[in-house]
Amino acid sequence: MLRRTIFSVTGEQTGALYPGPYGGRIMKKKKNLAAFGKLTVIALLPVLAATWLCACGSEEEEAETTAKATAEDISNRSDPGDSWEEAGNTLTLATEDGEVAGLWSIGERKLYIDPDAGMYTYQTPDGRVGTGTYSTDSGTPMICFNGYDYNFAIRQDGILVPIIDGEADEDKENIDRITFEPDSGSIEAWSLSDLTGYYVNDSGEAITIDADNMQYTAESDTTSAAGTIGDDLNGMGPFLSLNGYGYICPHEGLAEFTLQFVAGTYSEPDGSFEGTFYVNSGNGEDREDSEP
Repeated sequence: MLRRTIFSVTGEQTGALYPGPYGGRIMKKKKNLAAFGKLTVIALLPVLAATWLCACGSEEEEAETTAKATAEDISNRSDPGDSWEEAGNTLTLATEDGEVAGLWSIGERKLYIDPDAGMYTYQTPDGRVGTGTYSTDSGTPMICFNGYDYNFAIRQDGILVPIIDGEADEDKENIDRITFEPDSGSIEAWSLSDLTGYYVNDSGEAITIDADNMQYTAESDTTSAAGTIGDDLNGMGPFLSLNGYGYICPHEGLAEFTLQFVAGTYSEPDGSFEGTFYVNSGNGEDREDSEP
């Protein structure tokens, strides 16, 4: 996160003329000098303003450039013990597998890093679970999430902080600077085969998931679609190629799910297939006994 420092410059100019011992002549000269002084100040105002603006602008630009350089250089830090200050905290770049391995969490958001398998698992509060790659090929622990590479820093209090390499698109989900605490629990992982079956939402829209063939069908009063179920192994999890990307977010013991839509290259969310989809029209029956 870049921090922009704004420098302000203020100035005040005062002056006074004092009466002398020679009466009218001095008073007349004093009047002329005062007038000349006023004209001089007026004439110099544009020059002074331009000088002030240039000085302020150059200082501001220099500060902004320095801030950007600092943020961009974070991902290039590779010396053990390399530390920097950020938001009142001291961050130290993680350089060993052991510093980042294991489960980390903040609330229902969890990150599990398995250096031996070269993988990580990420769970969001809405139940979405995805896996992605982990490596130290760059010389430091790194994961790739949703198209971005992340290094890790350890805060002085033991908190894990992912640091994005570059700048994230504001329209794309990222985990930059999310703080994770050490956790002794586990991630409630699920596989697509757990969701094979027929589901209906409160609007009467239906989705059938065929995990064996990585296919789905989606039907409503106005739409009928079929397509593939994919997983880019980028930490975002399995998705339906529907209205862009419909990421599957199961909950309630895998008896229901919602779709988290993200716009794609050729299609985008249109308001259909929203809401919660319940197995077997939400009556709780075994989905293997249901028919579309």
